[in-house]
Amino acid sequence: MKNHLLTVTMIATFCLAAQRSSAASEKEFAKALNVAGRQRMLSQKMGAEFLMVKLGISTVENKNKLDADIAAFAKALNGLITGDTEAGIPAPPNEQIARQLGQVKLLWANYLRALESGGKSSVGDIALFGDPLLRESDKTVQMYEYAAAEAGFKKTGTVINVAGRQRMLSQKMTKEICLIALDADKGDSLSKLKEARQLFDSSHNALLKGSAEMGIPATTSPEIKKQLAEVDALWKRFDTLVSEVLTDGSANVTKVTAIAALSQDLLKATDKAVTLYGEVDKSAKKS
Repeated sequence: MKNHLLTVTMIATFCLAAQRSSAASEKEFAKALNVAGRQRMLSQKMGAEFLMVKLGISTVENKNKLDADIAAFAKALNGLITGDTEAGIPAPPNEQIARQLGQVKLLWANYLRALESGGKSSVGDIALFGDPLLRESDKTVQMYEYAAAEAGFKKTGTVINVAGRQRMLSQKMTKEICLIALDADKGDSLSKLKEARQLFDSSHNALLKGSAEMGIPATTSPEIKKQLAEVDALWKRFDTLVSEVLTDGSANVTKVTAIAALSQDLLKATDKAVTLYGEVDKSAKKS
């Protein structure tokens, strides 16, 4: 009897999960992927802003940006957890994603305390609490991508994941350069900077030209092509500065200030590309 009840419970749970997974439309998956991917970026952007305050770079401006990004992250996280009809964010499409978002919420609480410490947190706390949040936020995006593929929207999930990751990488490189300028575990920060630079570059080329290996088709949209050309021009300028840091093995306040300013332009351009990718053609069929 117990085995029968267990079997019935398992079947009911599976059916509920399948029902939830199939409830989201392609447009809703695109929105959820965009928002979840943006959380990765905000985790790094907030860290960079905190560190720039430590470096004495535009302290009032960066503190205000940090406060705004904290509010944006918290609002988006709540929207992903419960769903936000007004924002077009669907509720978690399956139980696995719902549990994963709960894990992100726990990690966010730790990072938030460090960010809101009024500068009392150490530079090391940003990596200590920020890195796990980025890792689990990225895992959330991967789970949304997999759920989208299961629902028949594989290309949508993959492209938006990769395009959205570019936003995060632009801010991660900025954050690592701040850590290098603060001489905080410089060897590790240089290694992470190099990895982020290589991943941004390979992903950028895949988005520009298409990549069978990464599952990214070459875009045929004139609007996206135009936007990627803008990203390309900004990336070349940004990459020059990043390469100088990697070659020198160091960064000063002047270099960080220049990189931070350019990173905002690169962020805006990559964010616009994600939005364009997320505008699902209503006539497109599931692939």
